[in-house]
Amino acid sequence: MYAPSERLDTNRRETGSILILVLIVLSGMTALSVALAYRTRIELKLAESHAKRVQAHYLALGGIERIKALLEETELSPGRTAIVCTFAAEAEEEELFEQIPEFAAAEGPTLTYFVRDEQEYLNVNRSDPGAWENLGAIEQDVLCGILDWIDADDDTGPGGAETDFYLRLPRPYVAKNGPCVAMKELLLVKGIDRTLYLGELLRHVGPGERGSRRPGDDGGNAQPGLLDVFTVHGDGTLNINTVSPAILEALPGFDAAAAESVMAWRAGPDGTPGTEDDGIAEGPEDLAEIEGLTELQAGLLVEYCCFQSRFFRVFCQARLDRRHTCCLLATICCDQEGSKVLYLEKLP
Repeated sequence: MYAPSERLDTNRRETGSILILVLIVLSGMTALSVALAYRTRIELKLAESHAKRVQAHYLALGGIERIKALLEETELSPGRTAIVCTFAAEAEEEELFEQIPEFAAAEGPTLTYFVRDEQEYLNVNRSDPGAWENLGAIEQDVLCGILDWIDADDDTGPGGAETDFYLRLPRPYVAKNGPCVAMKELLLVKGIDRTLYLGELLRHVGPGERGSRRPGDDGGNAQPGLLDVFTVHGDGTLNINTVSPAILEALPGFDAAAAESVMAWRAGPDGTPGTEDDGIAEGPEDLAEIEGLTELQAGLLVEYCCFQSRFFRVFCQARLDRRHTCCLLATICCDQEGSKVLYLEKLP
């Protein structure tokens, strides 16, 4: 038999043990509750961020639809095409957000879009590589790498790369040895990264401001990217009514003076592009009006250039806030059936 004092000590020990166990369980449940609450909070933030990214993506798609509508409602004659391919606007300026209260609010989302002519760029599959070299904006090894990528053989050119090089990479693959069907393919070519692909203007200025510029318009201070130079669409000719002076000057047989003559003729007597007196070439016979070209250069224009386009490049940038933006690049084809998106790429 235990003495009363001994039983009391035993009860106290048992009660203390139970209390400690209860405290341990409560502490564990509290920690679990805090962890669950923290995880729930993180998941809610992730879900909100994902929802905003999706919203920004579809908002940018809305900009592409705006350009499609613009192209469909415009009779794309050579003159109208030249004007449309200088178009740059914001949804707010065009009052497209008026029916959406959250978009119409101050400091609300923004949507910027602009359209350019795919045939104002050199065709990476069909244009004369001599023009690539004359641009001087891309290193020789990169140009050789592109040529090796699109040619039909496995013979490696000086500075280039073929399948034997790509198979030694951590994630091996074979060279295309065929024409590129999308600009993004160039990221697979030796020496090409996103910086070279996008260029300084797109990365630092942004597509809204970049929309009013062409390669060389900044005096050469910004490094053009491959998107500023190349296209994979069209038949390889350049639209004389939209091509930039930098690319025109790079064509074999041309120089800065010839490019300046073409730009002066396009600007018209008042010297201001986008006005009623602009020079528009609708056929080879109109090229005879351009003063300052040699007979050879005039003949080369007929060979290198076209006068109409049906492929258009669209940039759209949607911005919900500082952290949630989306920039899309699309190629739109316009034909008798209307306008349709041939290619869509999300840009970083």
